[in-house]
Amino acid sequence: MNKDVNIIKGKVGIIGMGPAGITASIYLKRFNIEPICFEKGEIGGKVNTTSEIENYPGYVGSVENLLNNFKTQLKNYNIDVRHETVEQVLLNDDETFKIVTDKAYYQFDAVLLATGLKEREYKIPNQETYNSLGISRCAVCDGNFYRNLPVCVVGGGNSAFEEALYLASICSKVTLINRRDEFRADKSLVDEFRSLKNTEVLTPFVISDSKGDMKLRHLTLTNPNDNTTREIDTEGLFIYVGSAPVSEFIKIDNLVNARGFVPTNNVMETSVKGFFVAGDCRDTPLRQIVTATNDGALASISIRKFLKEKNGK
Repeated sequence: MNKDVNIIKGKVGIIGMGPAGITASIYLKRFNIEPICFEKGEIGGKVNTTSEIENYPGYVGSVENLLNNFKTQLKNYNIDVRHETVEQVLLNDDETFKIVTDKAYYQFDAVLLATGLKEREYKIPNQETYNSLGISRCAVCDGNFYRNLPVCVVGGGNSAFEEALYLASICSKVTLINRRDEFRADKSLVDEFRSLKNTEVLTPFVISDSKGDMKLRHLTLTNPNDNTTREIDTEGLFIYVGSAPVSEFIKIDNLVNARGFVPTNNVMETSVKGFFVAGDCRDTPLRQIVTATNDGALASISIRKFLKEKNGK
């Protein structure tokens, strides 16, 4: 397709249709504002990587049902969701925004970034089998499913130790696995974790195999220095080897910080008028479904206010 044929114009472009983007789109539609939404993957974003929901008020059960509810709401409100990959977001001279996707050019008065995080790849044998069946990337989300059971955490940074400490408060044993003898985490976190009676640190090891029945039950660890192996039983594996916000396509000066996040105020406004951020891609201390939906609702209010002021109404 020749993207130069025409520019599609709209009031609001929403990039990412996880809980934050979905919420914002619903609220905007209720304000009689028609957003155009972009999602290159599955509706629901990172929610698709878990299996059960317990800590979202008013909903307990299969994530599949929640995702279906998301899709039903979008359909009922006739929200325009386009499965296109956003390649660039630029600020025009007239203070509108240009979004370039793999299929077209767009121009918007306001943009909401709700793309979330991308996890650093960490592959182990049989990982696809046990994703959401013993393998998780969110202890706060899934830790309660392993209450009073043994679990493992892989990683060596602050996030790995912070989540391991949380798991140690509810699980029978937490084993932290790191490929190096040294850690990137603060020494105070490492010392606190080591001081607990139900914790163990195994270094230098990498996970070389995973086994189970209907879910993960066993891990094989290999020492990269001498190739010795160790077998451990576990009911869950939490992977914390790093993640980064999906913001690399933002081509607007001074908007994205050194870590790739976009700072906002408490109503999701950024340093650039008309550009808003909601969910995990913003600089925030907690990343959960409930905080993402909160961000999306607040962003929609701010977007409506911005558009009214811009149009002089």
